[in-house]
Amino acid sequence: MREPMILLLLAAGTIYLFLGDLREAIVLLSSVLVVIGISLYQNRRTERALAALRDLASPRALVIRGGRATPSHRIPPPNRPSASASWPSRARPIASAPERTRKP
Repeated sequence: MREPMILLLLAAGTIYLFLGDLREAIVLLSSVLVVIGISLYQNRRTERALAALRDLASPRALVIRGGRATPSHRIPPPNRPSASASWPSRARPIASAPERTRKP
């Protein structure tokens, strides 16, 4: 962790422990450990959410070759189709998702 406040509170708890105030040290250190646990849990959930968003944002396409549908990410890069103006005339979409419109 790179949080200076957490490090400061851990140092204060250690000082309380060395000075002999066991009750204050236990309360402070246990509180800091709870905060650290919550922070780690939140960071893990955030990373999972970001990974899910990255997965949703990645383009997906099926390429049909020889009658078999293959995801475009499994095709080697030299043969991978790209969505640009230089597509060959035989490379065309065969289906698309319907657009969602709002009804007034």
